[in-house]
Amino acid sequence: MKKGKRSGDEAVKIRSNLLSVVSHELNTPISAILNATVALSEKVPADDEYLQMIRRNAERLQRTVRNLMEISRVDAGALRVRLTELDLANFLRIQLERLRPRLQGFRVELEIEDDLPHVCGDLVRLSHVIDAIVLNAAKFSDRPPPDQEAAIQVELRLVPVADLPPEFSEPAWGKKTGMYLVVSVQSQLPPVGESPSHFEELFEPFTPWRDALTREREGLGVELALAKEILHAHEGFIWADMATQGKGWKFHVALPMLSRGDELNMVLANRLFTAVGALSRVSLLILRPEPGSFSKERPPSHVVKAIQKLLFRSSDSIFFIEETGEITVLMDDCDAASAARVAERIVESLGQNLPGFSFVWASVTGPDEGSTAEELLERARGAWRPGR
Repeated sequence: MKKGKRSGDEAVKIRSNLLSVVSHELNTPISAILNATVALSEKVPADDEYLQMIRRNAERLQRTVRNLMEISRVDAGALRVRLTELDLANFLRIQLERLRPRLQGFRVELEIEDDLPHVCGDLVRLSHVIDAIVLNAAKFSDRPPPDQEAAIQVELRLVPVADLPPEFSEPAWGKKTGMYLVVSVQSQLPPVGESPSHFEELFEPFTPWRDALTREREGLGVELALAKEILHAHEGFIWADMATQGKGWKFHVALPMLSRGDELNMVLANRLFTAVGALSRVSLLILRPEPGSFSKERPPSHVVKAIQKLLFRSSDSIFFIEETGEITVLMDDCDAASAARVAERIVESLGQNLPGFSFVWASVTGPDEGSTAEELLERARGAWRPGR
């Protein structure tokens, strides 16, 4: 039994190494081809048929190579996500607009619930997830008639965990809101080819069940497998439903809605997990207002906006934790000395511009002063300083 497991592990390692080497060797000439098309576009019309064909196929090959590289990272346990606060509704609109040129014969019909909360996500990784479910919804459905467009329906809604499939009924993370933001995608044309015997096969790389019709279309069958791994890193889920009433398979992606405290813990844990080298420090500034400092005239949002004006980098995040009343500033790639300067500037500005706002504060840097989110927060809360 152990010998069989060892052989299996060795086979995965060999595949991972092979994918990594081949992907790296292909990436350089592909980049050269794409750069050459840019140079050629200055000498021939941009809409030249052959130039477009070269660029289109080089970009397709580049996407394939990138997917192979990502699968090799999954095999090696080296897939990383960099979480930030994300407006999923706006993100989805931008991604779908970017995908339109690749959805020939299809139009997108988007429906989004009002006033949806934000989630934690990696913009780059989640771009792949949205691409995967939308393009595969088109890929595994019939082609529309010539000179006509078929609809791909995309929905974004807030769903309680009880409404998810039973295998996903355990909510993610700490205090848990028990709610998920769910993106659902479905082609309005019938599916093409045979359905897999078990839908889980859709999310396994290089599965053999795909028939000749679907093999003709773009991709190696790793896009959905990679999407599954990315969502796992987000504490999220992906699944598909069988086609009904002449429509295509329905793909779903669920991301957990977290309390602000859980968001802070999740983002901080992610930063510490991915920290490598001296430039990967993460610093926290925590402000705890004294009782009565918040009021109807001066709500927490007013103080958060005042702090936001003093931050210069889009990667810095502010979390108001309602349970504790604390305001936490998370600063990426920020060592202790830099964090101290930012803290002094914020503390001094609040003292001058918000009279009557009394608070204590603390600053801490990881992984120097703690290798986990819990350690850093505990250390900071044990070293309060008076505000000005």
